[in-house]
Parts: sequence; C-alpha cells; structure tokens
Amino acid sequence: MKRFLYSNYTKFIVSVIFVVCIVLGALTATTGINNIMTNEKDMIYQFENDFTDSRQLIYYLYEPENVIFHAYHNFYTVDDETESVTRAEPLTVNGQTMEQNIEQRLEDMWCKDKIHYYIKWNDRVFTNCGANSPEEIKRNDFYSYVMRPGNGDIHLERETSFSDNRYLSNYMLNEVAGYNDEDAIEIAVTINEVFLNKYDEDWHRQEGLISDLIYRLVILAIIALLMLIYLICVCGKNKDGELKTMWVDNVWLEVHLAITGILVFFGLYFIVVCMDAVY
Repeated sequence: MKRFLYSNYTKFIVSVIFVVCIVLGALTATTGINNIMTNEKDMIYQFENDFTDSRQLIYYLYEPENVIFHAYHNFYTVDDETESVTRAEPLTVNGQTMEQNIEQRLEDMWCKDKIHYYIKWNDRVFTNCGANSPEEIKRNDFYSYVMRPGNGDIHLERETSFSDNRYLSNYMLNEVAGYNDEDAIEIAVTINEVFLNKYDEDWHRQEGLISDLIYRLVILAIIALLMLIYLICVCGKNKDGELKTMWVDNVWLEVHLAITGILVFFGLYFIVVCMDAVY
C-alpha cells in the first residue's frame, strides 16, 4: 500500500486529476454564468433564503415614490451653496403643471404594468387599479405605504411587508421636503398578481440553476483539495516513503516566494480579464 501511495505513477495521476478539477471548475463557472445570463432576461434571484425575501420586488414597490421625487426635481431648483430653493417660473414645465407632470410620469413609468398603485397628491388621486383607498392596496402580501401630512409637517409614516433592514434606506420622498413641505402625499403600492406569479416561478427556477452550479463547483473544489492534500503529504518522498531531496530544494526560499507571487499576480490578472469579458 505504501509503495502505491508514494509511487510516481500515483502522484502523476493525482496531479492530472487536480489540474482537471481546476480547469473544469473554471469552465463550469464561466459557462454556467454565461448560460444563465444569456437565457434569463431578468436576474431575479439574489441568494435570498425565500421568495418572500426577494430584494428585486423592492425596486418595483419603490418606483412610484421615485417618480414623485423627479416630478418635484423638475419644478424646483436648489442652490448647492446657499441651499435655497426656487420654484420654476412659469409654474409649468414643458407646458405641464405639477399635477400633469406627475400624471405623465406615472403613465411612462417603466414598471407600471407590474404594480398596482394608489397615490394621493393633495386632493388628487392617481391609481392604475381602481383602488379607492390605500387599505385596498395593503391587503396584499407584498406592499409598501408612505404618507406625509403636508402643511409644513415633513414627518413620514411608513409601512411595508418587508422588514426594515431589507427595504431601501434612501427614500426619495424624504428628499421632496427639501423642495416643498406643504403638499400632502400618500403612496401605496403592491405587485400585480399576474406578474407576481411569474416572478415567483422565475425566482425558483433561477434558484435551482444557481444552486446546481454551486453544487458542482463545490464537488470539484473538494476533489481538488483532497488531491492537493495528498500531493503535499507525499511530495519529496520516494516509493518507500523516505524523504528525497531534489535540486529544486536547494533553491533559496526567497526565489520560491518571488515565483509564487508572480504566478499569483498573473493568475488573478487572468481571472479579472476573463470576468470582464464575461460581463
């Protein structure tokens, strides 16, 4: 058994297996990622534990608030030095009033077919689902709600189906107070049920693809690690298990470290170039 373990043939075969595992791992990772990015139009899965934790949903729920902010951003100007705010004159932009601009932006919103919203801006209500109150929106499993009383009160009341640490921290409605603190604003948003079902299906499919890819990479990494441990244990020993020096053992340690450093540097550079090509 000892002769077999320390045999040069065994060392050679294990070395080949080690190299093959490394190469297969690199190919599996690059081709797997490329196939997923090519075949999946939208990458929804982001390593969440459950679909209900999907961070991608947050961006849909957040968008109407983003729309309101950009409408105000169009009508007001903030001086960075004095922090003074001036209203655009005349009180229209591109021939639209603030109310018309908000309505137009909601119509042009990139995800309007994926969400249902109820927005009350002062006395005007905007909705794409016939909702008569924010409570109708908040009955759903996924929703966000924010309200600012106006009349100088910039305190925001927030409620969401997501835990706070997973919700976006940079709320655009907070920024609106820098332009105007008089308007009352209320926004309730939920995910369109038809889109939500498809989203659920895509999330679980992508989770399976990523999990399968990681599983294969872990198996290859374990095999490569075991082969490496074996090679370290038998390195420099003859078929009887006795230490046997070679000419390379007489080379200074500094030279070994320098060569290793150079190889690591170019190896990392090669990985960066490959990843850049993939992206």
